[in-house]
Amino acid sequence: MEIAVWNSYAMLAHQRGEHTEAVDSGLAAQSTAITKRDPSSPPWTTPARPSAT
Repeated sequence: MEIAVWNSYAMLAHQRGEHTEAVDSGLAAQSTAITKRDPSSPPWTTPARPSAT
């Protein structure tokens, strides 16, 4: 859901001519947890955390 909010805000900012806000919102959307998920894993699993070495 978070990505949808950021995407909507980015589109609105772009339409209003607030290009810096649009870019920042797009970057925020890209940094949400859903974009960091492995696409080959089922959606009901949690992403594996890197081991501390």
